Amino acid sequence: MDDIHKWRFNSERTGITWLILDLLAWTLSFYTCFHLILLTFYAHRSFVIFGYALVMLLLLLSLIHVSLSDPGCLPPPTTDEIAADPKTLAFDYCQLCKVRKPLRSHHCRACKRCFRKLDHHCKFINNCIGEDNQGFFITFLVYCIVASAISGAICVCRLYYIDPNQCTNCGYMSKNNWIVYLVTALSGAVWLFTSMLLLNQTFNLMLNKTTAERIKARRAGKGGHNNYYSSRRNVAAFNQQYHCSWLDNLSKK
Repeated sequence: MDDIHKWRFNSERTGITWLILDLLAWTLSFYTCFHLILLTFYAHRSFVIFGYALVMLLLLLSLIHVSLSDPGCLPPPTTDEIAADPKTLAFDYCQLCKVRKPLRSHHCRACKRCFRKLDHHCKFINNCIGEDNQGFFITFLVYCIVASAISGAICVCRLYYIDPNQCTNCGYMSKNNWIVYLVTALSGAVWLFTSMLLLNQTFNLMLNKTTAERIKARRAGKGGHNNYYSSRRNVAAFNQQYHCSWLDNLSKK
C-alpha cells in the first residue's frame, strides 16, 4: 500500500509515447536550426549559435526535471484512518488510494495516485502538475515559448534571406526547404499552445485556483472565477514558494 503513496515515473505506454514524441519534436527542431541552418549559413555568428544551444539545453533540463518531479503525493494513512469506516470520516476519502484527501487534492487516473492541489495531468511531460512542481512546469513553459520563438525566427531567416543554391558546400538536407517549413509550422504551433498554457497558469495563480477546480466549478454551474484574495497576494505567495528563479527551479527537489 505504501507504494501508492510514493511518486514514481509513469511507465504506461501512452505516457511514454507522448514523452518520446515531445523529445523527437524538439530534437528535429534543434537538428534543423542548429546543424542545417546555423552551422551551415551562420557559422560566423558564434554568439547566436551559443545562445541557441544554451536555450535548448535549459529546455531539455527543465523537461527532464518537471517529468521526474513529485507533484505532491499524499502521505499514507495512519492506523486509526485505516481502521475507521470511510463513511464516518469528516474528510474526503479516496477508495482507490485508501487515504484521506485534504482540501484541493484530487486523484489522477493516469498516475493512479492522489496529489495535493492537483492542477492537471500533462501528457507531454508524462506527469501531473500539482503543488510541489507547478513552478517547475511554468519554468518549462517559458523555455518552450522562448525556444520555439527562436527556432521559428531562425527558420524564417533561412527561408527569406538565404539562397541555399548559392552554397556550394551545403549538403542535400541544407538545400531543401521542406524540413524548414515543417519546423517553422511546428515552432509556431508549439509557441501558440504553450503561450495559452502559460496564460492559463498565470490566470490560475491570480485566482488562487487550479484548472481542475475551475472545470469542476463550471460543471456545477458556479463559474469558477471567484477570487477570495487579491491577485497580487496570490502571485506573491507563489513566488515565495518557488522564488521565481529559473536556475533554482531547475535544481530544486
